Amino acid sequence: MTPDEQLSSFLDEHGIAWKVLPQDQLAAITAGWRSVYGEVWAQGQRHRHGCRAQNEYARERAETFVIAPLPRHVGPPVAGASSLLTCAYECVSAGELPDLSALAVLELFVAPHDLSWTMVHTHEDHALGGPYFVRRDWLASSGKPRRR
Repeated sequence: MTPDEQLSSFLDEHGIAWKVLPQDQLAAITAGWRSVYGEVWAQGQRHRHGCRAQNEYARERAETFVIAPLPRHVGPPVAGASSLLTCAYECVSAGELPDLSALAVLELFVAPHDLSWTMVHTHEDHALGGPYFVRRDWLASSGKPRRR
């Protein structure tokens, strides 16, 4: 079973409606995510990790959200990071967000469309720091333009 099939099956089992987003929407979502969250770890900005990240994430509600591959060379420092996912998913639920920690080999992020927060899962979750949770309003403006 491919990672995409694993995630699809997981979402189905948890009663979450989903659709695969076209590549142009994936590119736009990734670019938006990168512009908001791409420098968090490089600049040492506020974030939660491990159990604290999971607790923050569990308090969130979103009826519509995106699960997408973590962009390469962006995000927390992860040894050998490379997402196995090949597409992004737009998901609809009753508001509860899925606990994706069972899919720990995947490099992905979860976020609502407004990017007000993000949850980042890596293959190093609970071993070397992850998962990671960040709220947009936690980020300090550095006055420097963000890399794209």
